[in-house]
Amino acid sequence: MLSEQREFDTPPPPASGRFWLFFWAALLVALVIAVVLSRQFGRGHALSPPSPAVGQRLERLQLEPLTGTDQPLSLDDLAGKVTLINVWGTWCGPCVIEFPHLKELADHFKSEPDFRFVSISSSGGPGPDDADLAAKTQAFLREQQADLPTYADPRRETCNEIARIAGVSGVLYPTTLILGRDGKVRALWFGYRDGLTTEMRVVIDAALREKTGS
Repeated sequence: MLSEQREFDTPPPPASGRFWLFFWAALLVALVIAVVLSRQFGRGHALSPPSPAVGQRLERLQLEPLTGTDQPLSLDDLAGKVTLINVWGTWCGPCVIEFPHLKELADHFKSEPDFRFVSISSSGGPGPDDADLAAKTQAFLREQQADLPTYADPRRETCNEIARIAGVSGVLYPTTLILGRDGKVRALWFGYRDGLTTEMRVVIDAALREKTGS
């Protein structure tokens, strides 16, 4: 009798059938996650986890002219502006990969009077910058066909301030942060990955729509 019952049981699917069942189920889950994230992104939310620096103000920013300008830069010069600050180096592989995308981003907002792009070239390390930092930076900009001013942070005051509000011991390369019109940090990223400048554009657009003091 028991053997007769087994004849009517549904046989287990073959291993190959189970594989494709799991495959399509995993694909469906991945598609659902992608749709949810794309909707989040479309509403203007950066996908990177928020930094502890978000919502804080830079208390110190003092930069010296390096290339393309002879004027120093301080926090007062950024008042009322949406500002992207990028700390990078010509020796830094991820910085070199990121640079063309940042250049494209800067060009995109070039006609926006309330946007400012601040490029800080650095030799890296805790000590003073190399004596030929300006020459190396200028050669790199020429190679990239980039016409933008760059600044130096010779005493590491600005980098140390960024590290302080981010709760880290020192900045990585590259480091990028965006300040709103009110001077508060809207987003901060350490390092670079594909698609990061798209996130930056979303944050900048949102910050430009905000009114001063909001």
